[in-house]
Amino acid sequence: MKTIEDHIERVLDDTPVSGTSFRYWVENYPLSVQAMEKYIAMGGNPWVVGADERHFEQFAEKEDRDAFDALTLDEARALIVWIDC
Repeated sequence: MKTIEDHIERVLDDTPVSGTSFRYWVENYPLSVQAMEKYIAMGGNPWVVGADERHFEQFAEKEDRDAFDALTLDEARALIVWIDC
């Protein structure tokens, strides 16, 4: 039987991510995986969303930002660990 973790790992295809993001995606499954699949299909690099909001802001290139902008608000919330300021 496949687990949520197996599904996430298959979608990431060996992309390194933080433990915090991985647990966040498990908590927000299945929307997190749907968002990740859409983000990747649109040309986004999964490593860029593999940590948190600051990591995305620091490393995202145009293709990553365009792919992220194509997500719905709910998908975006399920994909990135947001930092409360």
